[in-house]
Order: sequence, then structure tokens, then C-alpha cells
Amino acid sequence: MFAYTWEYRVRPGHIDDFKVAYGGGGDWAMLFKMGQGYFRTDLLEDMEHPGRFMTTDFWDSREDWEAMKRLNTREFDRIDKECERLTEDEKFIGFFELC
Repeated sequence: MFAYTWEYRVRPGHIDDFKVAYGGGGDWAMLFKMGQGYFRTDLLEDMEHPGRFMTTDFWDSREDWEAMKRLNTREFDRIDKECERLTEDEKFIGFFELC
């Protein structure tokens, strides 16, 4: 199984909207469900640093993720642009393989 993780710093006043967009039933997950091999999205909220979140998206393979992104580029870019207003900073943590 393949996973990738991002860290986000959410703008004050936008946490609820962020949770909706980035949670397991949110805009990103709905897009990912259009691709073959998508398993789930986990959204983690830092208990000690308000406004800090991490997401991990799980796929059967990196190839499945890349195919979804390639086939849905326009929608991917639209959601990404729309969600920019929610965050102060975002950082790609990495691609991972479950052991």
C-alpha cells in the first residue's frame, strides 16, 4: 500500500472549512474516489498546536495515485486553488510504503 502525507497550518477562522475539505468525506477524498485504488484519507489535528493538521492518503499503489492525478488534472487544480485560502502554509512530508 502507498501513502503520502502533508502538513498544514490552517488560517484562524477557517478550521471548520478545512476539516470539511480535507477530511475523509471532503472535496479531496471525493476526487480521489474517482481513481482506481484509492483506499482512504486520514486527517489528524495536532492536540498541542492549534491550527496544525496532517493528512495521509492511502492508495493501493503510487501508479494508481499518479493515474488519478493525470486523468483529473483540471479538477485537482480547481480544488487546490479553492483551498489555498484555508491555509497559511503547507508542507509535503513524503511518499511512504506501508510495511
